[in-house]
Amino acid sequence: MDNLVFVILVLGVIAIVAVTFSGSSPFSSSGGPIATGPGSSSEIRNPQPVQSGRSFLGLGNIFSTPPSLPSLPKTINPSVSQSRATKPGYSQYEGAILISNVDRSSDIPKKEYVTLRNGGYFGFGSTEIAVNITGWTIENSKKEKYAIPKAFNIPYIDADAVDILLPSGGEIYAVTGSSDLGMSFRENGCTGYLNQYYQLTPPINGSCMDYQSSGQIRSRFLDLGLSGECIDFVSSLSSCRIPAFNFENSGRIGNNCITYISQNISYNGCVKNYRNDKNFMKNTWHIFLNRSQKLFDPKHDRVILRDSQDLIVDQFEY
Repeated sequence: MDNLVFVILVLGVIAIVAVTFSGSSPFSSSGGPIATGPGSSSEIRNPQPVQSGRSFLGLGNIFSTPPSLPSLPKTINPSVSQSRATKPGYSQYEGAILISNVDRSSDIPKKEYVTLRNGGYFGFGSTEIAVNITGWTIENSKKEKYAIPKAFNIPYIDADAVDILLPSGGEIYAVTGSSDLGMSFRENGCTGYLNQYYQLTPPINGSCMDYQSSGQIRSRFLDLGLSGECIDFVSSLSSCRIPAFNFENSGRIGNNCITYISQNISYNGCVKNYRNDKNFMKNTWHIFLNRSQKLFDPKHDRVILRDSQDLIVDQFEY
């Protein structure tokens, strides 16, 4: 009887093992489920981790090897931008800082100039990058090149020249010759007064921040106790012009008016009153290469702008 029970148990175990390892299993040889339904003969690649071992006697996952956890995808820091691809010999600023004009019509070096512009395109999303171009060079087809100098932010007021940080939309007039002012400089809300004494090519912007309408002048001067003659005289002045006094108008407008004009309606007076205004500094520079001879052929030439690493930023042929 005991032998019979033993035989029955052995046969039962053999039957269970045969079923477990038969082809009726719902899993493929790789551990993934078999596709079912019409036309479904291929194996489905399960995106979840598959079993690395088989259960004992078909008793689920109790005795199976535990699956490994899926690895997390790597993330890219969005604040880190990729470097802009450049051609060999060319600067990363190619396409950003441009030669927009070459005026070579005059035989006089101080009337020959190149216009440089920050076009605001850098290929990596920003249009607000100011570029330090002091030390860059301007070159002709004969390989003669001259460096862009530092400039004074407030000419005749600042003690030292500084590097030029050209913002988006900013322009530089690079003049071949020397400056009547004796310096390279940045325009501001008062430099238009300098046109009265210096003839530059191209000229300085002729609009000054201290220019006011007749109504504004009247209200201010009445508050200061200045005369009606003084109000009419100052209202008649053009922007950025220092008036000339003579015996006739001096007697008519009075000493108080003359004192006010001397202290306020001039380049120095304008700077004193407006230098802290947020719109005081302009984004136009006049720089001078101080050559005694023309740099560019009047007919045909190639103008090359190079950065501080001697890489080509832009070329202009005519």
